Amino acid sequence: TPTPTPTPTPTPDGLCADFSVWSQGETAKAGEILVNDDYVAFTAKWETSSRPGSDDTWTWKVNCDGTAQGTAPLLSLPNAKDPVSLKVSGWPSDFVVASPTSVAPDTITANAINSAELSDVAGLTNSFVSLIETAKLLGSESVIINSNVLDNITADKGAFLGTVEVKQALTAALASTNTNDISDSDINALSDDAKGWAQAQNLILSTLAPNATFGWSLSIGDFAYATHSGKRSVWNAASKATSDLLDKLALYKGASKADFIAFTKSSSSASLSSEQWHNALEYVKQVTDFVQAPAMLSSVPTAQATTYFMGNTAGESKIRKAAHNNIFAILFDTDSAALNSKIASYQSIKVPLYYVGAGSGVNPLTSIASLNSDLSGIESVMDSQVFLYETPSSTWVPSTIYKWADFLTGLNSMHNVGVAGDKFWLVDNSADDATNAMYAKVAIAAFLSQSMQETIRFDACDENNWSEIKYGAKVDYPMTASCGQLGQKYADYGTHPVSGKDHAYSCPRDDKMEQTANTHAKWYGAPAPIFAAPD
Repeated sequence: TPTPTPTPTPTPDGLCADFSVWSQGETAKAGEILVNDDYVAFTAKWETSSRPGSDDTWTWKVNCDGTAQGTAPLLSLPNAKDPVSLKVSGWPSDFVVASPTSVAPDTITANAINSAELSDVAGLTNSFVSLIETAKLLGSESVIINSNVLDNITADKGAFLGTVEVKQALTAALASTNTNDISDSDINALSDDAKGWAQAQNLILSTLAPNATFGWSLSIGDFAYATHSGKRSVWNAASKATSDLLDKLALYKGASKADFIAFTKSSSSASLSSEQWHNALEYVKQVTDFVQAPAMLSSVPTAQATTYFMGNTAGESKIRKAAHNNIFAILFDTDSAALNSKIASYQSIKVPLYYVGAGSGVNPLTSIASLNSDLSGIESVMDSQVFLYETPSSTWVPSTIYKWADFLTGLNSMHNVGVAGDKFWLVDNSADDATNAMYAKVAIAAFLSQSMQETIRFDACDENNWSEIKYGAKVDYPMTASCGQLGQKYADYGTHPVSGKDHAYSCPRDDKMEQTANTHAKWYGAPAPIFAAPD
């Protein structure tokens, strides 16, 4: 097993350029300003060896990225409220698993120049020429940009490379290929450094191959072999530096942004255990959550990873776990009889990534125009008089989370589309419009009455910790409430009662899951947001 490479020491810039980075075990003197691993600077009140900002021995100085005091820095562990979209043009709505000879969307690897050659203008020009010629031939294929540059500049964001003659080389490449689609202004907007070089690849592909999709290749590093205590450990060890790099290079922003990230695992490095693959997938999720782009696993070693991802039975497969970590496809590097057999079996039990069909906005809620009008016309009344929550002072005010327009949007989806074949019942096709209007309003009222009792009155959409001694709990508000209350075990909700396997639409089980609620009740003495983590 490789020895994990130490986490690179961050170099503060901007508002913190004059401050030093705190390291574990360091003792600060009174008045000394140090930057913690979240890029927030604090001033020591007196001599202290605690992490800056972790206790009362520090006072806040500045968030290095300019964000306001008390808010999370821009470069911080993502807690995405909305999932990353796994829709990639040219790819199906089901998770793709493929070997080199199996059926899958066309994928091309474009080998870009490596970091040691960036100082050679002629070589840089030829690399641009090659990519330009490739882009002109593309249709709707997916392109993986392969280079060691991103992996090599993660620590210092390319500062060690110095000047890279991007504009000169790209101008020469465009002239030699008689390409006029990229303007002088686009070229001049690029910088002559590592960032400019990377953005030039995006510019070429997005301009000359508008129907193709593309993404950058990144290696799963040695951090995966280390023992990690949880999400924060993986973030500090690897995801933060990679997310910072992609953000600084702006590869997943703007008009020329890339469409996906292709994470690779070298076959020459040691196999990853199940625990180590968990670390790798957590890294993938954190990086993709940060840049809001989906991922594929590319050139995955067949000999090392077939059993982990495909399993020996459908119940052992980790495909759903991969999808949960923002991955839409796994492309294995070689064929094998065992892999091809598993891929063939997978075709009958594919993992869906997203719904395909007419969206809720295509059709009106029901076929009864007067009912639709009645429901849409009461938005103001519902928001100001019905969707109310109780404050700690026992007053009732409009909810900050629940809104009537949002409810109608969700109701449309559940009534007209549904989930796994189940829909929200509103009308009886054998009844007249007047009767159906009454049926629909009663059904909505019954649903909202339960919603008011469970969630709206607390202005919360996450589980509340309401386990108390008077309800049978051993203590008030135990931490175990996150795993189940009133004798329930939430982990069992996602399993089939006969096979014992996870249901297709449940979240995959994760023994190392860490989750903190975004909302919680505000009644007097209410506990903090519910939290789940491994022992």
